[in-house]
Parts: sequence; C-alpha cells; structure tokens
Amino acid sequence: MPMKKRMYFAHPINAYETKLEAELIETLERAFPDWEIVNPGAPVFQEAFEAHRAAHPDGSEMNFFYQAVADCQGGVILAFRDGRGGRIERQKHGL
Repeated sequence: MPMKKRMYFAHPINAYETKLEAELIETLERAFPDWEIVNPGAPVFQEAFEAHRAAHPDGSEMNFFYQAVADCQGGVILAFRDGRGGRIERQKHGL
C-alpha cells in the first residue's frame, strides 16, 4: 500500500482540542481521503513538541513546526478570526 501524502493543518492554538477542530479534521479527511492530516493540536504532536522545546531551550521552538510543514506535501490554514494566519512566516516555510 503506497504511503499517503501528508497535509499540515495549520490553525490557531485556541482551536486545539475543540469541537471545531474535530469537525474541520473530519471535513478534511472526507475531502482528501488519500492524505494523512497532520494536526499540530493532536496530543501526540504536542508531546513531541514539548520534548523538542525541552531539548532546545534557546527559544527556537517554531523550528519544530517549520520542520513539520517541510515534511508535508500540502497544507491548509485556518486563519485567526481577524483574518490573520501567520501568513508571512508560513509562506517563508512553504505553507
């Protein structure tokens, strides 16, 4: 079985572990059945991030997310309510 392509689901932290997040992931999974949705709000992802942060106390924790994006073949962004979505930073890193 071929490996699924990976899609990074960038979204604000205040949407992590909410009903909205669950509904959006379900929608993405239905719309892109051949893709693995990479959810930075998932507990396993957060555990890996905390381990990275502990190992890199220099304040470079965003590098963890930039690498996660680089490991994906696609992405989707849920913007903040005011329309911002960290676009400039994410565009620098390919999302």
